Amino acid sequence: MRKMNRLIDGMGLVAGLMGALVTQAADWPQYLGPNQDDKTSEKIASTWPAGGPRVVWKAPTTDGFSILAVSGGKAFTLMSRDVEGAEREVCVAFDANTGKEVWAVPLGIAKYDGGGDTPARDHATGGDGPRSTPTIDGGRVYALDGHLVLSCLDAAAGKTLWQKDLVKELGAKVVQWQNAASPVLDGDLIYLCCGAPDQSLLGLNKMDGSVAWKGESDPMTHASPVVATILGVRQVIFFTQKGLVSAEAKTGKVLWRYPFRYSVSTAASPVVSGDIVYCSAGYGVGSGAARSPRTAMTLRPPSCGGSAATSWPTIGAPRSSRTVTSTASSASRNLASAR
Repeated sequence: MRKMNRLIDGMGLVAGLMGALVTQAADWPQYLGPNQDDKTSEKIASTWPAGGPRVVWKAPTTDGFSILAVSGGKAFTLMSRDVEGAEREVCVAFDANTGKEVWAVPLGIAKYDGGGDTPARDHATGGDGPRSTPTIDGGRVYALDGHLVLSCLDAAAGKTLWQKDLVKELGAKVVQWQNAASPVLDGDLIYLCCGAPDQSLLGLNKMDGSVAWKGESDPMTHASPVVATILGVRQVIFFTQKGLVSAEAKTGKVLWRYPFRYSVSTAASPVVSGDIVYCSAGYGVGSGAARSPRTAMTLRPPSCGGSAATSWPTIGAPRSSRTVTSTASSASRNLASAR
């Protein structure tokens, strides 16, 4: 099995900058940042030295696509490593000031069907490895591996506090090429989409992994959900193979749906701006945008699909998808999902 014990310049550079600023900069504790909007409140230099920013440290890494999550003076990421003769996904913690490895904890087997190292592919030279990024909160690290096992680790020492195997416990269905979504944490809950029948969309308690709420049967994608407050309502927006699904953050109640075509893989998270949610996918699919529901609602007559639902006009809907559907009952949820 090919081993790539190399220096990743991108990771080394980013880690170096974080190390230089860790005593004065805000944390970046999860994928897309502390507010799930890919924004930072820190001042970023508009001019750079001719030779680039000063690199404080670099760390050797192996294969993987996980980015760095930074919190409490440490930088965390996932990579693949040989562990007792088996290639494993490993969660690694670095000292953010020095780059020294603090601890490393093996997770699941690093095996990906049809991945970047598959011999049958003509361009199988790009490497492969974990795609998910850890989430840090309250001295704990939450890592979701490629086969949907969620691990909670102690950030200081790497001790495993609890694990939840979503396939064994809930009947989750791993997407082709394995999971790439990151666990998203907001308040006391961790949000995931796992593809399990009637419990695909999940809100898990961050302290013990128990299920706070569950629902729907949407097949999962490689996209991480996002959490946002839209029109005064805190909601988590999943990007499934059926399209966008917005659920009330505390209860999991489905608020609205936006049908969107799926082809091969959807990996980009939704982007929220005001009351508009943008989405996009490759493989010839394209992009779309939906305006979230307001107080004024227009009912769709039963003749349009057999069961009353509420709909709003969309902006730039893809192909034949022209409505965002709000679901007030399980019957209308099923109707919206089928479209």
